Amino acid sequence: MSKYPILLFWPEENKSSPLSRVRRICEEYGIRFHSDPLKSYDLHFFWSYTTKRIVPGNFTLNAPEVINRGCWDIGKEKVNDIFNDIRVDPLTYKGVCVEKYDAQGQHSKHRLVHCPTQPKEGYIYQRYIEDRVGELYVKYRIYYADGIEWILKQKKRTLFGHPDYNYDYVTHEWVTPSSVFDVRAMMEFNEKCRRFGFDYGDVDFVMDQGTPIIIDINNVVSHVWFTDWIKQAQDEQFIDFIQRRYDQSGKVC
Repeated sequence: MSKYPILLFWPEENKSSPLSRVRRICEEYGIRFHSDPLKSYDLHFFWSYTTKRIVPGNFTLNAPEVINRGCWDIGKEKVNDIFNDIRVDPLTYKGVCVEKYDAQGQHSKHRLVHCPTQPKEGYIYQRYIEDRVGELYVKYRIYYADGIEWILKQKKRTLFGHPDYNYDYVTHEWVTPSSVFDVRAMMEFNEKCRRFGFDYGDVDFVMDQGTPIIIDINNVVSHVWFTDWIKQAQDEQFIDFIQRRYDQSGKVC
């Protein structure tokens, strides 16, 4: 008998390609998983490779406990409206703003534009926040599991829209959550995650005059890790998360 709970991924299979962090961990640690709601399972993950939004089925909406239930919509509009409203009207705004394609994983379609400008269908327009140290751009990533467990500060040479954007990292360092979020801000952030329907995954943000601005929610997290110590932290966090959720359910292995 496995010491880990059985995981259901629905409405889509947790595929081997593209490989997610969750599947990698399951395979490495012998955690059983499947995508058949008629078979026995202990924890239910909403799992979809949608880059924007889908119409959720009744099984997702009505099941008593679903991890990441609200991630049937992970569009940039929803992230903006729930976390930090930095939207601008490109017809009246004056200056540089970010033109973002309202879908996940489409960094090559993001660009800086000078306003006023005519808006394009399927895009969202936001205030441009430049967080830099010298020549390097700074981005933060929260590794989230029912709360902020740790934050990675990343520095890179390129801005979104560049072909090397996803890989051009120069440094990685841990920062403590309390150095970014005070107690009140932490509570507000966790409440917004609950409103979003987001329980586990990665959150990207930048700093704007001391305030964290959430720019992306990632529920189908990449298997890529940058150093061995990051991989170990990712593995331990996920296993602790599913064990904690399993214990809270009152079930017995």
